[in-house]
Amino acid sequence: MDAATLAAVAMLWTAAAMMPGPNFLIVATTAVQSGRHHALVTVGGVVLAVCIWATAGYLGISTLFALAPWLYATLKLAGGIYLIVVGITLLRASGRKGASAPAPEVAVTRRLSRSFVTGFVVNMSNPKTAIFMASIFATVLPAHAPVSLGVTTIMLTTAISTLWYGFVAVVMSRPAVQRFYRDRRAWVTRAAGGLFTLFGVKVAAWG
Repeated sequence: MDAATLAAVAMLWTAAAMMPGPNFLIVATTAVQSGRHHALVTVGGVVLAVCIWATAGYLGISTLFALAPWLYATLKLAGGIYLIVVGITLLRASGRKGASAPAPEVAVTRRLSRSFVTGFVVNMSNPKTAIFMASIFATVLPAHAPVSLGVTTIMLTTAISTLWYGFVAVVMSRPAVQRFYRDRRAWVTRAAGGLFTLFGVKVAAWG
């Protein structure tokens, strides 16, 4: 196994994962609003999407996007619209009184699947991730790399994402952070909504 190749992939993907973006924002927002359990479930959805995009990048989906630019444009537009909807939902919630009331236990249990789906869809909303992954494979992996190296690279990027976003979920769900959020709930939710809306516009308009 090529250790230098894996180290290069690890450095590139760690830097990419740690950049503030929709994935970070949805995990952090879920952590402060709904607690650690929901945040970790959200991480599961994000990581599944990372695995899918990494696999797509390895299989050369960027070539498909080049041959069918309408497909990339359609996915990009749909993803941007979804992020904008998430942002508007948060903006509307920030202005509602009594939104901080805890939900009944039944509702909390039912919403765990929703947390997973939200994390998954937020990450899948940006097809540019697949192109970025494809560029990593093209520039870092040697020509005619064995399938085992490609699979290991996919597993590596998935593991890095799990560790990083899991760390974010744990830190942002700490009592001190949640107290800060409760004291400034409307402003924090409004800021998150604004950022999601901006991310959505960026994805839809520029990718």
